[in-house]
Amino acid sequence: MKKRHIALILIMFLLIFNKSAYASEFFTVGIDGSSLKVRQVSVLLDGNKLDSKVPSFVLGDRTLVPIRFVAEDFGAVVGWEDKTKTITVVDGPTVVILTVDSNKVLVNGVERILDKNSIPKLVTYNTDGKLDARTMVPVRFISEVLGYEVLWDSKNYTAQINTSTVANITNIRTVYDANGNHQIAIDSDQKLDYEVSYDSLNKKYNIEFINTKLNIGGNSQTIFENEIGGTFIQKILCQQSSIPPDPYKVSLTLTMKDEGKQILSTSADGKSLIISFESNKPAPTINNISDISLGFIDGKEAVVIKGVNGKDYKSFLLENPTRYVLDIKDSTLLGNLYQTFDYKLGFINSVRVSQFTPDASYSPDDKIVRVVLDINSGVNPKVNIVTKDDKLYLVPENTLFNYIAYKTDASSFDLSIPAIASSGVITDYIDVNNQLILSFENGLVDIPTGKYNINDNFINTIEIEKTQNTAIIIINFNRKINYNVDSTSSFFKLNARSENTIPTNPSGKTIVIDAGHGGKDPGALSILGFKEKDINLSIALKLENALKQKGYNVIMTRSTDTYIDLYERPKIANNVKADLFISIHCNSTLLNSVNGLELLYCPATESSYKTVDQYPFAKSIHDSIVSSTGINSRGIKKRSDLVVLRLTNMPAVLIETAFLTNPDDAQKLIQDSFQQKVVQGIVNGVEQYMNQY
Repeated sequence: MKKRHIALILIMFLLIFNKSAYASEFFTVGIDGSSLKVRQVSVLLDGNKLDSKVPSFVLGDRTLVPIRFVAEDFGAVVGWEDKTKTITVVDGPTVVILTVDSNKVLVNGVERILDKNSIPKLVTYNTDGKLDARTMVPVRFISEVLGYEVLWDSKNYTAQINTSTVANITNIRTVYDANGNHQIAIDSDQKLDYEVSYDSLNKKYNIEFINTKLNIGGNSQTIFENEIGGTFIQKILCQQSSIPPDPYKVSLTLTMKDEGKQILSTSADGKSLIISFESNKPAPTINNISDISLGFIDGKEAVVIKGVNGKDYKSFLLENPTRYVLDIKDSTLLGNLYQTFDYKLGFINSVRVSQFTPDASYSPDDKIVRVVLDINSGVNPKVNIVTKDDKLYLVPENTLFNYIAYKTDASSFDLSIPAIASSGVITDYIDVNNQLILSFENGLVDIPTGKYNINDNFINTIEIEKTQNTAIIIINFNRKINYNVDSTSSFFKLNARSENTIPTNPSGKTIVIDAGHGGKDPGALSILGFKEKDINLSIALKLENALKQKGYNVIMTRSTDTYIDLYERPKIANNVKADLFISIHCNSTLLNSVNGLELLYCPATESSYKTVDQYPFAKSIHDSIVSSTGINSRGIKKRSDLVVLRLTNMPAVLIETAFLTNPDDAQKLIQDSFQQKVVQGIVNGVEQYMNQY
């Protein structure tokens, strides 16, 4: 009986031992072909005990942990090369390369030497009677290289790892003070430690963040750059200036327009830093512009600007296309810094208002709100400015477009006169002169006489002549047209279409597609983590296929993720004598609320390379993309500073498809369906332009 009891106790002991093979403080492992008794170690990560299939242990005075721990608990990417027994650990910008049984380690290409007890080892465990080989690495070395703090509890044989000692800059954004000046906000997951210096020669502030990573959007971004264009701050550049084996440091450089008085303020928890500046000059009277609407003054309809107390403003005209501009000084635009209004009033097509960045005609510290009236083609606009109380009224004088409605697209136009009945109108088209003469027997009582220069895709001029009983409208066209009078309308309405007797032969046309950025130049980084260069290439390749299917000859500046020099891109197009040049880009800004399409072009008057007007091509592409995608439009803008637009001989556009920094736009950009709509819009725009020009 006693023997049976002893046997039963032995069996139970073995079962318990196998169930928890490493329950003891000490256990035996195989290292370098020898059995070695080692002391088990507990590992705490941010206070939480880590469970592992195989235990960590002390070798000499160093703790070795399984390499799997680094991948699963640190979140690093770990690679293993079996042939050379090499371990690669990648954590954001940090790359560590270790080799089993070697004391040499590469940290971001810099060699480090490990002590003998920290050398990586292949360790054999006896697990449930089976041999199990594991790669073990020094926990202190790996942790500290990745920027984590390691504490040792000798009493309880516990390694405590604290991953929160390195601050991560998670966002850089622009905010505004009460006067509308830019402020830079730096957000972090830890309290920020920084030092400030100023380079008076180059007017640059440098703020160095100690023990800090640049980690915007969780993508370990190592550089952030943006043009601010504010009263004080011109440009911001933030980059990872130091990584292991040196301490983590982030450098933020502010290039200044006006030195001002620097103010640094931190949040209560120290995790956010606001950088702002005060002018050393007396603050001017500020107009707080709060509302733009349509209203009346002295019985006349007007654009009403509310919040204007001062009278320091100036107006002027811009051409191609025609715009009436009013700059109001000492002003802040409340709400969004760029606002558009679909107001139709006389010759006014729409109204745009923005907080304008001073150009060379102003002092850098001027605070200007710019109001832009988009004008119908052919109008020499005259606007009366009336001030009353805190409102400024823009009253357009009567012109032809107060009486004639004229709407045009790429291939046709509608012209109507609501005050005139459709009956009693005599039309006569003189083919040799491309001239349409309209005679109205009852006359046009209020319409002003004279010659109006339109000079768009269809109409050159419109002439109004009147006698006592008859009015004549002479429309001089730039091309042959087909027209018809809408007999079903209660008032006079005419529709005309361009007469295209010779369609464009696509096979005789060459188009160069330029996918922006590439290779070592990633472009902007999306709020969702993807890179601009990849989206640009994806859209460009789809466009290449679509245009080739239409029969066009297509040449790509790049078809893969390669770097092409900025000046090489227009050279490629000029060398092949391309007919059109299309550059694909995505937009970005510090304000993630900004969204939509922007179409950029270089006016022929601002480039010695250009021989034809560039605006019609830009407008055709812009209008077609908006129509195809339904995306918000931020307009067509002149950019003679862009190399690919200025140095190309042919009509050229740069398409900023959408904003990577806006959540909705970024989500669209990664969708194949949206990219296809953008491509279809570009193709439609190309076809329309080719058929007209």
